[in-house]
Amino acid sequence: MSTDQPIRRFCLLRHAPGPANAEIGTHWDLLIESASGAALWAWRLAEDPTAGAASLACERNADHRPVYLTFSGELSDRRGCVERVDGGVVSVRPSDDGLWLCFEGEALNGAYSLQPADGVGRFTRAGGLPGAGRKSAIP
Repeated sequence: MSTDQPIRRFCLLRHAPGPANAEIGTHWDLLIESASGAALWAWRLAEDPTAGAASLACERNADHRPVYLTFSGELSDRRGCVERVDGGVVSVRPSDDGLWLCFEGEALNGAYSLQPADGVGRFTRAGGLPGAGRKSAIP
């Protein structure tokens, strides 16, 4: 995962699965543009990160196509539908065990850590408290 270009676009999608993937349940997909812009890094969150929780479990998902930055609607192959919940820009910086992210979206704002960046991990608001780090700079 290259973090050479610190400012990227992001979006947050609410994914209601269809018959082909019902076992994963409704979740939120956090998508962040890769440095080249050719793909979107993706993490699956079991809860809405804009609802105020200080820390959420997350799981790295396969990269997505850039079209999903602006997509809402039915997915192919009975995979359900997605609704775009938020979008904007995010500053991306590497940390010792993941990423520091500073979001500027309509609903998702402020500094967060994503640790580890691969596999199963945590998506945590800076300071660990709802509202902490809003519109703050990344350390």
